Amino acid sequence: MGKILDKIIVNRTYYLFQNSSCLSSFQYGFRWGKSSVDIIDDIFNLVRENRHLKKHSIIVSLDIEGAFDNASYDLILQAAKNMNIPSYILNFYLSFLSNRKTYSEISPKSIAEPLTINKGCPQGSNSGPLLWLVLLDSIFYILKDLDTKLFAYADDLLLICCENSRYKLEKICNNSLDLISIWLKKNRLGISVDKCSALYIAPPGLNKGLGKGGVRNPVIKINNTCIKFRNNVNILGIVINRFLNWIDHAKYVKNKMCKKGREIRKISTLNWGLSPAVIKRIYLAGFERAIVYGAKVWWGYGDNNKSLIKILRSTQRPFALAICRGYNTLSTDAALFLSGLIPIELVLNFESKITCLNRPINIFKIGPNSNVIDIPSLNYFCDPADYEIINFTKELPTILMN
Repeated sequence: MGKILDKIIVNRTYYLFQNSSCLSSFQYGFRWGKSSVDIIDDIFNLVRENRHLKKHSIIVSLDIEGAFDNASYDLILQAAKNMNIPSYILNFYLSFLSNRKTYSEISPKSIAEPLTINKGCPQGSNSGPLLWLVLLDSIFYILKDLDTKLFAYADDLLLICCENSRYKLEKICNNSLDLISIWLKKNRLGISVDKCSALYIAPPGLNKGLGKGGVRNPVIKINNTCIKFRNNVNILGIVINRFLNWIDHAKYVKNKMCKKGREIRKISTLNWGLSPAVIKRIYLAGFERAIVYGAKVWWGYGDNNKSLIKILRSTQRPFALAICRGYNTLSTDAALFLSGLIPIELVLNFESKITCLNRPINIFKIGPNSNVIDIPSLNYFCDPADYEIINFTKELPTILMN
């Protein structure tokens, strides 16, 4: 019953947040209608737009150390009060977070003394992610006077700074990091500097000389420690480089998938091991989904790039050879045909367009020469008391059913 009550209160609180301006729109984690792909899409579009304006940009990835374990209950409740949450919800969480104790059972006859805990989002509860969102929300308002953007996905913070010169960029970025550091100390949280990284994106024409006697990387610090600059940064599984192309991401996917493909070939031979049908099912259900992850963001800018297609095709090759039992000398095109796998660029074309089915968009196109299809937007944010069971097969257009 306690879990059910917890879920009811969480749904009601999310509904109130979604229909008001309580939570910042720059929080993407644990939110209805938002995903990891959305935050990457927004960041990439922001940086690309400023690069077209010939501005200098920095993406700083910050890692909060032990975020969920160190969230203090008194600070969470104070943040909830400042957000004007209804009293019945506030009283529930006041009771939920009061007098929480933990103990360890060494043996049936030996139980340690209960230890009172006053911090840490309750693991395994529905309220844990919500409580973290409430605590983190105030960090977005400390940067409102600076021309910077702070994005958050759960405990991952991404600071985006754009300026007309490298000197101004360095100054505003350091000022923003100082404010973030002060907020973290005030809320009894720490930053893991070793896990932080930064990506400097210079205006067109200056990237080629970066670090080779040309434009140097800015110097940015947090807690008096310099943050390391890299040639690319991995944001929630998608790699962005300083040229804003997707070659590095394709290579990242290739290295990860080819390694797994070679391992599968070791356990599938002509006379024993996994059958071709099983390997194909594993590939379609798992590996292909991993390859096309985030296609909405990165494939729209690379579907005509022959180098990108060549790299991505090579990710399919080990699986195609394992399915068709082909020799290593067999061409990739022939292996895909014999194994019955669809070339990955066609899958990405479809995936990048069909993604809008999961978004509240009315109009989209599917297929190379398809007409515009009208689909009514689903209301993701209805009152929890009005939840209904929807038969989605009846909602799909006839063109998709045929």
